[in-house]
Amino acid sequence: MLWIKASLPVDELGIQNYIAAWTRLLQETGHATPRQVQKSLFDHLYENLNVLDTKTGIVISLNGILVASYVFILAPGTNRISRADAGAFLLAVLYSVVAIMLCLRVIWVHWSSRVNLRDPASHMHALIRLRTRRTIGFRRAWTFTAVSLLALVILVANQFMLSDSLDLTWPAMAVVAVHLSLIYAYDNLVLFAQRRNLMLRLNRIWWASRAGRWAAVARALRSRGAPR
Repeated sequence: MLWIKASLPVDELGIQNYIAAWTRLLQETGHATPRQVQKSLFDHLYENLNVLDTKTGIVISLNGILVASYVFILAPGTNRISRADAGAFLLAVLYSVVAIMLCLRVIWVHWSSRVNLRDPASHMHALIRLRTRRTIGFRRAWTFTAVSLLALVILVANQFMLSDSLDLTWPAMAVVAVHLSLIYAYDNLVLFAQRRNLMLRLNRIWWASRAGRWAAVARALRSRGAPR
């Protein structure tokens, strides 16, 4: 089961299946001419990109608030962080910065080129790939923001309620390792396993069909050699 790349066409086959599914959806409403399919899909993709832009702006604003909130974690007067909180504090600040950088990539301005306008089919594929990349970037930024917010809550609790009795260094490192593995490696491993299983099935079908052909040849030879 995918996570960051869930419900996204991540390769050319996925894009073709997505367009085919959209075409079938329009066929049910009786609007399935090639021109109508292209127009409706273009409108749908641009609407998706606008939604991503809006949501990305919200994530950037939230991370701005988080970065400002980290000032209150610093010890009054010394502007230092305790040794027990240093790991979690560094994680929280870096995660908010990374989330903002990922969001800036999502809201990068994209304009259709003259080459795109001359070939609507390739332009459609390019827009689907663009939406996929931006959706993946937004989802990753969202997870960085969520971890940063959780780290802020833990820092406040540890400093003001537990008097820095917990050493958050090793937990912070463990969170970083698990989080980065989930958002950058997990989906790729799942996709690799799915493709490998597909190849194994195709190999079995091929060998089965090959064995069937040889069995048919053997039966034909036996039937020719049988006495009449």
